[in-house]
Amino acid sequence: MNAKIKISTSIEQKLKKEFSPIKLIIQDVSEMHRGHTGFKEGGESHFIIKIKSDFFKNMNKLQIHRSINEVLNEEWANGVHSISIQTEF
Repeated sequence: MNAKIKISTSIEQKLKKEFSPIKLIIQDVSEMHRGHTGFKEGGESHFIIKIKSDFFKNMNKLQIHRSINEVLNEEWANGVHSISIQTEF
């Protein structure tokens, strides 16, 4: 991953490309985890992803989470500690 691109930007670009979401909200909630495992100064370690896409129409929750995590494999390898995924909002 290009170090100059913020992780949140990379997540957004990849999810848009892969799933063509109807709605997509990415929140960096890292500061809420200060003092916890995986926290890093400057954020970009803990995220909430709210996504709605027709791509997920015939998938169960586990399949959706696996497909998103697979697309974000590089972000996991580069310091993301936690992602909470919400598909209904």
